[in-house]
Amino acid sequence: MVQKILFFVLAGLFALFGYFQLNDPTGSMLWLVMYLGIAGICLMAGLGRIYNWLQLGVMAGLLIGIVMLFPSLITFFTNDDGIGFAQTMSNDYPYIEEARECGGLIICLLAMYFVYTQRDKNQG
Repeated sequence: MVQKILFFVLAGLFALFGYFQLNDPTGSMLWLVMYLGIAGICLMAGLGRIYNWLQLGVMAGLLIGIVMLFPSLITFFTNDDGIGFAQTMSNDYPYIEEARECGGLIICLLAMYFVYTQRDKNQG
């Protein structure tokens, strides 16, 4: 029962992330679809509908995105500019937004991994 509640909470959080994406001036439909897709998978898991192939495919896509953006995350943590995540976007520091995006993908991957590892417990 606790797992189902967690699945529904995750679904609500990712739906909220998708909603916030609507107000992001730099946001794209890709991020909205991704967050709402993750919310949908969490909702389906809460309802007992677990599709391993879908979760594995989504996790593979998220992992590819993380690998592509990971150099920006490293640049962010090793820069000497004194720039933080709260810094406004600037053409001078493109790695800031990419590091944020990489962080978002990592959060999505962790959520999908949690749902995937709970599949046997939830299907019983």
